[in-house]
Amino acid sequence: MYIYRLLRTSLYPLTCPIVRFFQTGALLNSETKIGNTTAKITEEPCRQFKHASLGERSIIRISGSDAISFVQGLITNDVNHLMDNGSTAVSRSCIYTFMLNSSGRIITDLFIYCPNKTDELLLEVDSDLVIRLCSLLKRYKIRRKVEIQHDPTYKISVIYPEFPESCQIVSIGTNVSTVNDKYMIVNDPRCIQIGYRIVNVVANSSSSPSVTPTSIFTDNNEFFKSITIENVQSTNYRYYRYRLGLGEGSLDFPPESIFPFEANADLLNAISFQKGCYLGQELTARTYHTGVIRKRMVPIQFLTDDDIDLSNLSTQNVISEKKRIIGKFRTNFGKYGLASLKYVEIFNENSENYQLKLDQTGHFIRTWKPFWWPDQII
Repeated sequence: MYIYRLLRTSLYPLTCPIVRFFQTGALLNSETKIGNTTAKITEEPCRQFKHASLGERSIIRISGSDAISFVQGLITNDVNHLMDNGSTAVSRSCIYTFMLNSSGRIITDLFIYCPNKTDELLLEVDSDLVIRLCSLLKRYKIRRKVEIQHDPTYKISVIYPEFPESCQIVSIGTNVSTVNDKYMIVNDPRCIQIGYRIVNVVANSSSSPSVTPTSIFTDNNEFFKSITIENVQSTNYRYYRYRLGLGEGSLDFPPESIFPFEANADLLNAISFQKGCYLGQELTARTYHTGVIRKRMVPIQFLTDDDIDLSNLSTQNVISEKKRIIGKFRTNFGKYGLASLKYVEIFNENSENYQLKLDQTGHFIRTWKPFWWPDQII
């Protein structure tokens, strides 16, 4: 285990894309498990997608000559991945990261874009946290030459496959794709199988333009002309995320209550172990090198009838069949949700038959190992 952590730390920038290739299901003709189904991955790229506009996500724009160094000292990932300056071994069009407090707990998760590879960054955050984050960023600003403002002209949406575990997602490359300065589209930086994220600039912030394959994908490849996209509500995307065990925003990551490893930050390409200091780094680095991570966020499914009301469930402990507390229920939408559980104990058992229970409401739930998790984790 020590050698495994050492190799991951020393080779992280080089091995991360390779590890991600295998753990995202890119191995052809292999099988993967999600929920109650076993899907077989095929060579055929996914051609059917769903599109959802995320009104609950907003953009904070940070510009100025000190923008890059300013943000670098506040996030867990390396913002230099966005710059084509050769400072890192991995170049990306978007990064996923966390902003921590001084004790190493998550304040918020962020998607960061650098559309022009210049000193301007777009921080995609939860809309409910915009005012708080702008105030916090301005407090950290001191004398740095940066401008910080909420920009409502940007709208966020996602395009995702119905069953990402059973098909391949086409990569659009390392550069942010743009169409007439109206759209930016990137592969989801957490895992390519999740789908695509779109940042679009609209003239009227109250409207959202229709999304079609030809208006989004700039590649002239015939593949992009043959896909179909169904427009759905943002709640459909939330249901999709929970089924995959993906948290996002303040509802899933209540500010200053969850540690990054509990949120699977290391598995979602959200932490750089090569960059310099950042707020909350000490505890994060110590946890990683000691390899002591007791709980992780995992998907759950309620074992109830369809007519049972599962709304407004409060955060509560999850207990095992032996009446021991094994973690905490976080949130849900319908029959799927998220819980922070002692994953080693559960997945060492037969998780398909490992029945868990919410200690306050008495609901029975089950969990499984997400398909995007690598075989070996700390």
